[in-house]
Amino acid sequence: MNGKKLKDTRRTLSRGNWEWNIKDNSETWSDEQCRIFGFQPNGNEAACRRFVDSIHPDDKEKVLSAVDAAISNTAPYQIECRIVRPTQEVRIILSQGEVIRDEDGQPEKMVGTFIDVTDQRLTENEAVRESEAKWRSLTEYSPDHIILLDEEARIRYINHTAPYLTKEEVVGTSIYDYFSASDVEMMRMSVEITLKTGEASEYETRCYTKKGDMKFFESRVGAVKKDGEITGVSISTRDVTERKKADRELKKMKEHLEELVEERTTELKKSEEKYKILLENLPQRIFLKDKDSVYISCNENFSQDVSIDADLICGKTDFDFFNKDLAKKYRADDKRVMLSGETHEIEENYIQDGKELFVHTVKTPVYNADHKVTGVLGIFWDITERKQVEKALHKSEEGYRLFVENFQGIAFQSKIHYRPEFFQGKVSAITGYTKKELESGKPRWDQIIHTDDLPFIKERAEKLRTKPNFSDDREYRIIRKDGKIRWVHEVIQNICDEWGKPTLLQGALFDITERKKVDKELQEARKTAEEANRAKS
Repeated sequence: MNGKKLKDTRRTLSRGNWEWNIKDNSETWSDEQCRIFGFQPNGNEAACRRFVDSIHPDDKEKVLSAVDAAISNTAPYQIECRIVRPTQEVRIILSQGEVIRDEDGQPEKMVGTFIDVTDQRLTENEAVRESEAKWRSLTEYSPDHIILLDEEARIRYINHTAPYLTKEEVVGTSIYDYFSASDVEMMRMSVEITLKTGEASEYETRCYTKKGDMKFFESRVGAVKKDGEITGVSISTRDVTERKKADRELKKMKEHLEELVEERTTELKKSEEKYKILLENLPQRIFLKDKDSVYISCNENFSQDVSIDADLICGKTDFDFFNKDLAKKYRADDKRVMLSGETHEIEENYIQDGKELFVHTVKTPVYNADHKVTGVLGIFWDITERKQVEKALHKSEEGYRLFVENFQGIAFQSKIHYRPEFFQGKVSAITGYTKKELESGKPRWDQIIHTDDLPFIKERAEKLRTKPNFSDDREYRIIRKDGKIRWVHEVIQNICDEWGKPTLLQGALFDITERKKVDKELQEARKTAEEANRAKS
């Protein structure tokens, strides 16, 4: 329901006028007021009685109390209530009244208006329902866990639960009932900070699966506001286990490199060349600094960002590439890492081609043979898109619209036989086709799936068409309009009608091409390391 309809509704509001002589209990209604109440115009006899009898039973006490209060005091009243017409039709009216007093201050008469706001309220309620339906459609198929809490940390909404819990069991309970004592302490602190200040906060938790594997999660807490007042918080939680594994792999590679240098000085050039190939083919930006935060070397990706040849980076400092405040921050981070002797993870601003980005940086100290810190090794990657998605999830309806515009995946819905109804998100960026082309079925979605993956997709399609509430989580390739091949991760589920028959398909998919590339490069890196071990032995 759009804004034009709301404006049209306001223009058609019915307004009736009335006057009540308190002393002789006589009342006069305008013709329009009679029509609002369902009576014939010019029939004002016993109007007051008809007004009282017309009030909906559940609203009668509050209306009469408002009238009595206006007579007792000097202030006018305004109240919204329901009336029941003689035909039993229920209407919503806005009642306004003001008491006129005589020279002695005694109530003499009351004048006012009745405005029929039924259509306006129905229009507003329909717009709210449509907005909520769109928001839920996106959150239900988001890979992140999204939870809304009230001010007492009770769960008001959750898009995903543990396999052994239902949403009905969880809603209304405290969020703290489902986590260990150590996690609850961090969570409670973040929630209380956001409730008190309105500022977003973050925390990290971990848990073990039934198989005994450890999983890592990052959570971001944002304020939920209504009419400018904080009424609760939203929590967006993401599984970062794979990223943690990648960080550990990188650290192991760095440690192994140092061992090779110590053990085989004569093979230094050969080893450096192998690892240089590895680093140059990783999508991340990598650099090495000495103990004074002076650059020693970097990979090609980093040198391109700062517009300098990688061979000329040696001897440069952050002040040569970044503004004064940012350079001071980077050097302070370096110093903290080297003094603590520990690896630090930092999410920070970064300037690339004059544009400000968000990056996730891992910095770790570098040691010499005497185990003395000689510098810092850093690696970072762009998380700007992730930040944009997180920010969009914690906004109101306007935030929802911004989220759809910046959504880095594709949310979709179609008939059970794949006749599309809508596509939202980065449709053109991922597929090369416009929303209009895909929604028209030209091409159909199965026509852009890679031919090698199409049998696998069709094999699962029958269950989506026939098995109620069936969902699938899969990865496959698509062929863009320009002929390029991209990997996507898709979550899809059928939606059933009231008889349990699947009628719709809806879900979301994300471009995971870069993740696939990193996985492949890590495999090649392990292979290179194994070859180096065999060579030294």
